Amino acid sequence: MRNLFLAFSIFLYAITCKAQSFLGVTIGTDFALVRESHVPLEHKLWSVNENGYSAESLVLGLRGEQHLASIFSLVLNLSYTRKNVKAGDSSFDGIEGLKFNYFQNSIIGIWYPVEKWYIGAGPFLNYLSNVNDYDKGGNEGPFFYVRKNKKEYGGLLSTGMRFNNILLDLYFNKSFTPARKDSDDFKPINSFGIPLSYLIRVRKNKRR
Repeated sequence: MRNLFLAFSIFLYAITCKAQSFLGVTIGTDFALVRESHVPLEHKLWSVNENGYSAESLVLGLRGEQHLASIFSLVLNLSYTRKNVKAGDSSFDGIEGLKFNYFQNSIIGIWYPVEKWYIGAGPFLNYLSNVNDYDKGGNEGPFFYVRKNKKEYGGLLSTGMRFNNILLDLYFNKSFTPARKDSDDFKPINSFGIPLSYLIRVRKNKRR
């Protein structure tokens, strides 16, 4: 978390130091790996019925980019998605799954080894909120468990292509958050996604 705040401070400083700043919108798809907490089988109350990275959802976000050099930039990503995960409960047959808000926030450095193609890496801090079960009738609520909102931190790898102001990106999030062992919780989330961004230049300064 401290590393993300430090990186964000560097990004803000960079805006005042060099040439071009870009801001834009992002739309894409996120595929998440969601698994229940690892607890003894006799204590397991519910289970996730998803295979691999199958928790797919639409992602909407904002992207800020500061060009520090012709081949290097700092990027701030803020995005939101609503996850719908298939799950079952051993104590109640009516549960179909769970839903939650998933805010993804990262700041990364990207490098262009060749023109138009980039690779990048950096820290992320994600936030999960309003985690609710839902039943066969579509009703939502914490029927049995009140799951707390939580933060997850980790690292992000990214690669993509840039065509003028349009970016096609592929990213992978790896969580480093320690897993909890509560019977009603789930493990930290890993995910990958394919977003498409459109950027406009908002500032051009001379180097100080």
